[in-house]
Amino acid sequence: MDQYSLLVESLFYLRSKDADINWLHNALGSPALSYPTVHIAGTNGKGSVAIKTATILELSGYRVGLYTSPHIESYRERIKINGEMISRDHVVHYLDFLKEFLEKRWQQYNFFELTTMMAFLYFRDMKVDVAVIETGIGGRYDATNVVHPLVSVITTISKDHESELGNTLNAIAYQKAGIIKQNVPVVVGYRGSYPPVMEEAFKKNAPIIFNSLCQSDSYSIENQLIVKEVVKVLANHFTIPSSAEKEGLLKEQACRFEIHDFPHVPTFILDVAHNMDGLNQLHKRLKKGYPDKDIHVIFGISKDKDHLSCVQEIVNMAKSVQLLNPLYNKGLSNKDLIDVFLSLGHEPRSATSASEAIDRCICLDKSKNIVVVCGTFYIMDEVKRALTSLKPSKTAI
Repeated sequence: MDQYSLLVESLFYLRSKDADINWLHNALGSPALSYPTVHIAGTNGKGSVAIKTATILELSGYRVGLYTSPHIESYRERIKINGEMISRDHVVHYLDFLKEFLEKRWQQYNFFELTTMMAFLYFRDMKVDVAVIETGIGGRYDATNVVHPLVSVITTISKDHESELGNTLNAIAYQKAGIIKQNVPVVVGYRGSYPPVMEEAFKKNAPIIFNSLCQSDSYSIENQLIVKEVVKVLANHFTIPSSAEKEGLLKEQACRFEIHDFPHVPTFILDVAHNMDGLNQLHKRLKKGYPDKDIHVIFGISKDKDHLSCVQEIVNMAKSVQLLNPLYNKGLSNKDLIDVFLSLGHEPRSATSASEAIDRCICLDKSKNIVVVCGTFYIMDEVKRALTSLKPSKTAI
């Protein structure tokens, strides 16, 4: 195994020990304060808002850093400049530097904290004009919350990561609202306007900007409207042509209703809906787009989710379900997940690999069935690799 692979693999086993992310950022010279930023939190939609915003700025002629998580195929996906992933050599350089820096100071930080500092250092050294930063979990205590952005964004708030953020929507909203900064405008999606967000904005004298749609069943439309409001704020700092905005609004992340179409086997749709709200929205979109087709689901989920609520959404949408254990040790085992399905009167099948799950589906009648792969990010790489052997024509809505 080469040095890059060894270093990245070792990151997954790091744990914080009384870590102070503000101390680390300050000790590194506060790299995230070296360039303007856009800071985005939310339960769903923050990745899509981030990539649309970054694309619009890039198409406007700027050098744009983008930090998102998690990754699907490569760890380097998390850190990009103008759509290009950080190089393996740069990853090795920054991880070696951080390792030596912390060993001298007897400090320990976790995977996400070190990756975040790597991104901030890389963006500084590569002299970006602006960086779009997506939070990891929550916001208030997130490693990204050392930035001082031009605009903060809260997309949606729903139940997810409850063990870390709290088991009520107001508790979760309190954590998301932690990214709001003194006197800095905050764009809020209509699914994000909970009392703690309003209270934090008032306390910080932060102008609140709501997206212009009161309600929509489409996350895609809602995300576009949020980005339009973000662009209005950014237009005070950057020159943004209308053509760049129009094109950038159409940009989508991988595995967000990503359609793989085939001539003679069912269409496969990959979507990383991985919480109750996201799965409910996915179901609505499937019913609208494929009203006459049966839905067959390939599904895996992380250990920290509300399994019962998520499985209930899957049962509501699916004629059949196959369970796929996620890569890494983040997923709920197929055995434990089967028990949750059985408690709701549905008996899924367990697949030992993505290829096995796909092979079971390709005999279905294309005219009557579709296959939906959903849940954790950590099943998507394996599924995408297996689908390449079928030579699909790939499209996205």
